Formats: sequence, structure tokens, C-alpha cells
Amino acid sequence: MPTFLKKRYLISIAVILYIFSMTYLFVRGRYYSFTVNMSDWGYESQVTSIELDPQSKDIIELKKATVDKKGRANITAKAKKPGKAVVHIKNEEDITIDEKLYVHPLMFITCGRYFGDSKGTRFLTLIWEIYFAIIILKFIIMFLIRYRDNMYQYRNIQYLGLIIFMIYEFISLLYGVVYGGGLDDAIYNFLNAISLFVLRTLPLVIIITLVVIASNIWLIRKEGRTWRNMLGFILGLGINLGAIFSIFVERIMKETIITSHFRNSFLTAFLYLFVVNTCYIIVVYGECILLATIIMGIVAARRVPKYDKDYIIILGCQIRKDGTLTRLLKGRADRAIVFAKMQKANTEKDIVFVPSGGQGADEIMPEGEAIKNYLVESGIDEKKIIVENKSVSTDTNLNYSVELIKKDTKKESPKIAFSTSNYHVLRAGMIATSQGIKAEGIGSYTVSYFWINAFIREFIATLVSEKKQNAIVGMSLICMNILIALLLCISIRLLS
Repeated sequence: MPTFLKKRYLISIAVILYIFSMTYLFVRGRYYSFTVNMSDWGYESQVTSIELDPQSKDIIELKKATVDKKGRANITAKAKKPGKAVVHIKNEEDITIDEKLYVHPLMFITCGRYFGDSKGTRFLTLIWEIYFAIIILKFIIMFLIRYRDNMYQYRNIQYLGLIIFMIYEFISLLYGVVYGGGLDDAIYNFLNAISLFVLRTLPLVIIITLVVIASNIWLIRKEGRTWRNMLGFILGLGINLGAIFSIFVERIMKETIITSHFRNSFLTAFLYLFVVNTCYIIVVYGECILLATIIMGIVAARRVPKYDKDYIIILGCQIRKDGTLTRLLKGRADRAIVFAKMQKANTEKDIVFVPSGGQGADEIMPEGEAIKNYLVESGIDEKKIIVENKSVSTDTNLNYSVELIKKDTKKESPKIAFSTSNYHVLRAGMIATSQGIKAEGIGSYTVSYFWINAFIREFIATLVSEKKQNAIVGMSLICMNILIALLLCISIRLLS
């Protein structure tokens, strides 16, 4: 990773940029020029007079206060001391408009709101947007490094989900660079981008949910009604309800609390911003993680490992009552056989098969033995097969199989692959990583109606298995939301 992208350097850059921003505002922000057009306030008449409020004369000085030929007020103010100033602007109908100016302790002026527009904020917004791009670049490089080292890590999914969201936010925040605005405008653009993300993806989410429901109906017709076969429908419905609930909460709070006599309350404003934005953030985080999981799952399922493997583990699953392989399990065995033949053809290197799976209560023999029988029938030399017949889950499939491999090989680090269904490759690889097993997966074809529901099941299992990581990210997002809500409330409510 480039030196400037290391954490300590990024923190140093942020500190330098902050000092530069404050210095720039101190030097350039002492003066502020703006134009007031009565038509922007809904009046067609022209400006007739511009007056500084008597109590504001110690705060600012009007260096320029003129009316141009179009009847617009052109004002230039100079900061004198920290505080709040008001400029009265009257039109031909004797209607007065008050423009509020704030002089900060560093003696720069902001207009309209405490964290509103000031001289040079567009330039500073561009600087921080570039810094945001550097942060995105760091996450992309970290993701690529981790992906090359080991693609089967949940952190990769989190990084990819965050990258998707940050790129979307980066594009959305360009609006502030183009059109300017204050700090709170940039924050509003950030929050609006989150709510717009939910609104823009809602049609896609609905379509995906309908596809999932259709696949679930087909799955239930083929394999019976169980809660596992309805997970796709449950998750799709949950995402839809989350998005709709967020929109509903925002509308209800706008029409009740915010429009009530409590609308000027600091606490009410904070409650509104915190609740609404927390709902949106949770939905967006879930959607980004789901999208990242889908991308990583597809990449993992389609990826072909290097043809240098010593062993290939075939992960077991349910067998038929007569001991033969189900279509799903046969696909896993066939995929291992094809990989072995491809490796032999490309490198002349043989591979040892490790069929893995114990005996369930409703099975006449261990799954590992059933897979071995199928391999032998398919022409695989029995001497190249090591059976693991004690495992009861993916965790034990991998753990027990690797123990057998260690006993069989003289190599300190034998190269291992595993064969499973395409929807299961990513999570199986993540389980292997959690056990310290270095192995690459290959995925066998699964019928579409089964693949969709099974992949969603794997997604839910992944979230549950990494609940600590998700809780940390969730709490970080909530804390960030509290700070944002406080900042906006201070700018708009407390100091208005």
C-alpha cells in the first residue's frame, strides 16, 4: 500500500487539511459578499433600502450596500467581532427581509446559518472531497490486498459494501462542489443521498423480492413447505418493509412533530434527525452488505483455483434413502472430478479426493462413503480417495478432513481445494478461514429456484456468524448520526 494511505499519514493529512481550512477561512472569510433578489422570496418588487440592525454594528461592518439596476441588493460585510448580526432589506411594498450573518471566533462570516455559506467554502468542499476520494482509494486497495491474500473473509464483504456506499456518496457530494453551500449543506447532501439511495433502490428491491417469491413458490412446490424454503421471501419482505417504514417514519414525523408547536424545539429537531436518519442508515447498510455479499458470492462460485492442488475435499450433504447421491451432492462430486481432470491435463499433477460427511439419523450410510462409491463408479482410483465419515456440519467437514490430510501427507503445507454447491462456496471458505485452513473453493451448478433461496440462507448465516462485526459497524454509524444531528441542530435551531 502506498505510504500516504497508511493510517497515521491519513490522520496527519486530515489534521493538516483542518488547519489549512481554518487558516483559509481566517484569511479569506473575514469578508463576505452576497446578493439578495426579492423574487427568490416570492416578491416581484425591487429592493429599496438596506440597513444594518443597530445592535449588529459592533459585530459587522457593511463595506458595500447598494441596489443594482435589476433591483437586487448587493452587500459586502466585514467581520469586527464574534457574534450574530442582522441586515434588514426592504422592498417597495415596505416588506422587510432579514439576512442573518454569523461571525465565528476565528473571525470568518457565515450566512443564513451558523455553519452556513462563507467565502471560499466551495474551494474547501473540493479539498475535502479529494480527501474523501483518498479514503475510498485506501478502502479499495485494502479490499484488493485482502482479496488477493484470502477472498474468504467477512471483512472483504464489509469493505466492498462500504466502497459501494462511499462511491455513491462521493458522486452525490459533488453537488456541493458545483453549487457551493456551507458545512451544513454538505451534511444535508450526505443525508439526502442516504434517503435517496433507499428511494432509488426501492423499485429494484421490489423486483428482486418478486423474483425471490416466485423462486420460493417453485421451491416449495418441488421440496415442500418449510421455514428454510421461505427465507428468501422473509428477507425480501424485511428489506421492503425496512425501506417503506423509513419513508413512513419520515413523513409521519414531518406531518406531526415538526409541524407542531414544538417545531422550534432543539430536542424535537434532534429527535427528528436522529430517528429518521438512523432508519435510513440501517436500511442502506443492509442493502450494501447484501449487494456486496451477492457480488462476492458470485465471484467465489465462478472462480477456478490454480491447478496445483494436492487434495480436494468434497463437502457432503443429504443422500438418498438407498445410499445414492442426490442431484445436489452428485453435482459437487462431478465438479471435483472435472477439476481433477483439468489439473491433470494442464500440469500432469494428480489429486487426492477427500469425500466428507457423517451419517445422519435418516441415512443408511455416511455421506463420505456414499461419495466414495460414486467416485469409484466414475473411474477414480480407490487409492486416491481418503474418506472422512464422522462430520456433521461444514465446520467439521473441513476440520476432520484436514486432520486426515495431515496424517496422509508429508508436506508441511499441502495445497487444498474444496468442492461444494455454488451458493455455498463463499461461506464454506469463510468457515475454513476461521479455522485457519487455507483452501480454495469451486462451485457446482445448482438449479436457479434452489440457488436463490439457498444463497439468501447463506447470507443470513454469514450475518449471524459475524454479528460482533456488524454490531460494531452499526454502533459506529449510530454514533456518527448523533454527531451529525447535533451539528445540524446547533446550526439551525439553537443559534437561529
